[in-house]
Amino acid sequence: MMTDVVRDATGSQRFRAWLMGFFALLAAALAGLGAAAGLGIGWLITRQLSALLYQVAPGDPVVLGFSTLIFLGVALLACWVPARRATRADPALVLRGE
Repeated sequence: MMTDVVRDATGSQRFRAWLMGFFALLAAALAGLGAAAGLGIGWLITRQLSALLYQVAPGDPVVLGFSTLIFLGVALLACWVPARRATRADPALVLRGE
């Protein structure tokens, strides 16, 4: 009986949490696919633009690896800064503003 009351009272919040989790997983999957596609396309483009490259072989794994790490670092920083700012906010003030 009480479990039904609690389930009914928190159903909306549970659905929103599930939905946000689903979209977070979807975004992470799209980011992993985008990074893989970008690496593949970048590798193909370097073969076409090999005449413009200076002392770098087309498809050099060191350059591709470092550029991937740089982009991943920028993406993590772009997520970390707002998340850190959000965790420092006072929940009472945030709820009052709603």
